Amino acid sequence: MSDGGEIRTPRLILRAPRADDAAAIAALANDWDVVRQTASLPFPYTEADARIFIDGGAGLQLLLKLPHDAH
Repeated sequence: MSDGGEIRTPRLILRAPRADDAAAIAALANDWDVVRQTASLPFPYTEADARIFIDGGAGLQLLLKLPHDAH
């Protein structure tokens, strides 16, 4: 999905993350209840971690959004 493509359904959007998603990703991933359910998220999770994820440092990455989300 590096071409900017996305998959849309009436209920969700699946797309590659963008630079402007960093703050939202960091805010959501910096929740201990989320992190403790994963094997590899650092804690605390920072915007720098989110930028590494967005830039592809974490392998294949996709972002699931709800259609009513701001961006």
